[in-house]
Amino acid sequence: DAAELARLVVNRDCQGKGLAFRMLSEMEELLREKGTKTVHLLAAKQNIPAVKTYLKADYEIKGEVNIYGNSYFAMEKIL
Repeated sequence: DAAELARLVVNRDCQGKGLAFRMLSEMEELLREKGTKTVHLLAAKQNIPAVKTYLKADYEIKGEVNIYGNSYFAMEKIL
């Protein structure tokens, strides 16, 4: 019932054009069709553009995690 988004990367030349938001929307639609109810991800706290994109896409910050030598927001979206 849950999925984890491990990586979403947009080439620097294509950033700022809404591509990540559109990719998230498409992924979420495919997951809904497969019966997935929730998506989880970690967003690096220092990656402000990514965090803003996830918040715009209605992901919620559920907590903070310090792993791999970095600080992340643990985020979740109910589909």
